[in-house]
Amino acid sequence: MTKENLIDSGALTPIISRWANASHGLDVLLNPWVLVFGLAVMFLARTLGILYVMNNVADEDIRSRGSVRIIGTSVPFLVLFVAWLVHLLMKDGFAVGDGGAIVMEPFKYAHNLLDMPLLLVLLLIGIVGVLWGIGITVFKNSNKGIWPAGVGGFAEFVDHSELMLFRVYAQHDGRRVVAYTFCSGIYRILLVLT
Repeated sequence: MTKENLIDSGALTPIISRWANASHGLDVLLNPWVLVFGLAVMFLARTLGILYVMNNVADEDIRSRGSVRIIGTSVPFLVLFVAWLVHLLMKDGFAVGDGGAIVMEPFKYAHNLLDMPLLLVLLLIGIVGVLWGIGITVFKNSNKGIWPAGVGGFAEFVDHSELMLFRVYAQHDGRRVVAYTFCSGIYRILLVLT
């Protein structure tokens, strides 16, 4: 990172960082867990789409085909999601150790979940909501499964985006700044009074 470019007023487009290799980030596709998560999100989107169509289209033929296809999309979603979640909770992650050094912490993401109980509640709401929506559609032949599954899918997205965050602490203008950096480059800053 070239910090001098942040204050260079003559630079038209200041470049503060560069790719480490020529793949420009595409090497992340070589990580199988990224593909597992991507496929889980795809099957969740298909599941929610089928639930939405079953709720909003008043055609019995479409609803009957949807009730068959919901199983074909929800089963792969559940298998991939559970595999990814177990992997994530057992994964080592970066933490700030004694003296401010960055160290690897075993079960970092599980510890994040336990340290932030609101995220644990969101995760559980998300899982229960999606399972409830799929369950009432498959077992009770209801067309209203999108409502709990949609709320659950949203809660899962919010929870997982927060769970995969890496916290960085700094001081700014007498306030403690907690900067959360998400792996996709989304930055969130919360100012907490010291």
